Amino acid sequence: MNRPASSRTSERDWVPIFALPNVNFTTAVESKFALLCGLSDKRLQQALNQSATFAEFVSRFTDAFGRQVTPSVLLLKASAPRAFYTITALAGFRDIVAMSTIPLNRALWLQYRTLPKVAYSNTFSLYPWSPSKDEKHLVLNTSAMLAIDDVKNFQGQASPELSSHQLSADDLDAPLLSSLVDHWEKTFTRSRGRDWKQQALFRSLNMASQAAQIPTSAQVSLYDSGRAIALWVSAFEILVHPGPNQRADQYLVFELLEQVKWEITSHSHRRFDVRKKNSQKPSKRIYASWLYARLNWLRNQFLHGNAVKADMLRLPKNAGPIEYYAAPLYRLALSAFLNLSWQRPFPPVADAHAFAKHCSDLSDYMVPQRQIEDALTVARSGWRVRNDARRRA
Repeated sequence: MNRPASSRTSERDWVPIFALPNVNFTTAVESKFALLCGLSDKRLQQALNQSATFAEFVSRFTDAFGRQVTPSVLLLKASAPRAFYTITALAGFRDIVAMSTIPLNRALWLQYRTLPKVAYSNTFSLYPWSPSKDEKHLVLNTSAMLAIDDVKNFQGQASPELSSHQLSADDLDAPLLSSLVDHWEKTFTRSRGRDWKQQALFRSLNMASQAAQIPTSAQVSLYDSGRAIALWVSAFEILVHPGPNQRADQYLVFELLEQVKWEITSHSHRRFDVRKKNSQKPSKRIYASWLYARLNWLRNQFLHGNAVKADMLRLPKNAGPIEYYAAPLYRLALSAFLNLSWQRPFPPVADAHAFAKHCSDLSDYMVPQRQIEDALTVARSGWRVRNDARRRA
């Protein structure tokens, strides 16, 4: 890990660690200890002025056809505790940003069927080459390769299967991001062992980030979809796992989803049959639980080698592939796990300005939740039905 030498730590405020060539952040994502931003950010510019090697490194990225690409950079506070200078912590921050972007963008795609800016977590891949600790060379250390080379020979390339996108504040799920960053800071600030719930959260986020990757660089097959569904189900199970010597199952996921604070009240109605194991009599569950039960069943079909046909992966009424709904459903599970809710009390009505601002802030806070729930409405009612309703409205 590129932790700065102690003599340099005192000279720097932020230390650039990794480049992300597939995305250009026009707004910074930050915490007390980490910063993910585009090249125009003043803090990054100051850091690059103190690191000629990193400055040249980030200027040498292109796409597959040689066109210049503007990467983003992940930085750490020079004074951050040692625990933050680990790949576990850095990957955790990357996973936070991915899961605060992808579920919301996929939900918008499901509603409007327009190509989302960011639908896959490969967008946030950390480039494996970075400057050495003494900043004289570039180094690479992966499971497959250990290498060192000269930055003058470097020709970086964004992933050819992705479009390079600019990412702004509007593309981020701000309430979820804020809560996850708070958990990240508390988790890695602790000098002693982390509690089970925090471990479960970041293990789950990492699994979800893997599930949200582009299934393959060429045409997607039935097997690719099955693998992605299996990873999504694992992300849910890790999140609800009660601890050592215990086990997670779909019923714990049902319980978590049924704790969601719904904006659309019909999503809280128990109207959908979910059959219990070894029981002929189904139980009534909310639609989110029914959808997860279907994902879990498909996971079992794939992983146990049972027969699977393409039409099993599609929801009725032109709602689309069930796999697409896993990310919005995961965001709902996170909202219950983190108890995401508006905490600020209303100011007195007599203070018209403060009251109006409070109402506006509350409305902005609830936008991502409403978008996610609208995607669930599409799953339940069908895309054509949903859009007909919008036109009538």
